[in-house]
Amino acid sequence: MKASERSQVQQMINGVSVEIDYSRPSVRGRMPAFGGIEPWGVVWTPGADGSTTFKFSKDVKLNGADVEAGKYSIWFELKEEGPWTLMLHPDTTLFHVPYPTLDGAYLTVDIDPETAPSFVETLRFDIENVRVNGADIQFRWADTLVPIRLDIDPGYDMVFDAAEVGPYTGNWKLDTSMARPADSLITMWRQDVPEDQIEGFDKWLASFDADQDLRLVFEPESGHLQGFNATMADYDDEDPNQPSFVLIRRSEGIFVEGILVDGELMFVLDYYMWEFDFDESGLAISFTQRATQNDEVMGSAERVDSK
Repeated sequence: MKASERSQVQQMINGVSVEIDYSRPSVRGRMPAFGGIEPWGVVWTPGADGSTTFKFSKDVKLNGADVEAGKYSIWFELKEEGPWTLMLHPDTTLFHVPYPTLDGAYLTVDIDPETAPSFVETLRFDIENVRVNGADIQFRWADTLVPIRLDIDPGYDMVFDAAEVGPYTGNWKLDTSMARPADSLITMWRQDVPEDQIEGFDKWLASFDADQDLRLVFEPESGHLQGFNATMADYDDEDPNQPSFVLIRRSEGIFVEGILVDGELMFVLDYYMWEFDFDESGLAISFTQRATQNDEVMGSAERVDSK
């Protein structure tokens, strides 16, 4: 057994393989970890022995910087003040000393260390907050946490310009009563619903009986066609001023719905599609929600503003 055993973290994210290979030193009472065990000003691989490596099966972004598919050794330039520097080096065979210099890097990008919520004795990497377009790589050791944002191309057509989505923006009234489950199914399902969830179950059923107030808005910073559903926000006790979904284009005038959680695209509802109808001027005036599998109508909506 070694003092710093090797470990791996592997994660698939929407078809992209992410692998982190690293050794795991322990603090063993030596504090501080940074400015102590590892002095300020050095370029240090976040681990021990052989260098830590990141491997990506497809092109990604790290903290907004483009990274080509491949395998890289990873180094942190430790700074007492201000952001640290994350360095990706093309040589994955490097030992932890002597440290490489930044001028040999494939890429450098700023990273911001934080105080960890709890002490971590043995160094670790985690891949957290996995979503369809990325995740958060988190380095933790002693009392320090370093988050690194990982972004991937989700393969969805969801970035537009204002002219493309102008015909769709505005206020809509959506009727989903035709998708309400049959009474026989409701009776069967209710038998399995825990007592403390009956209220939520009934609120979900009630949502089929009320017209839903939707608003589609173009968000220029992200290029997304965002959706606000005031009716469902009320049912779910959520903020109606926060977007709850984005529309992802499958073809001209046909979209699927991507669900947002805290502003991040978390999953795609691809079991039904939105099909828009247009007037002679090209303005979208209605849409139908159809099941992808059998084309069954699950909802219909009409525009309630004149643009």
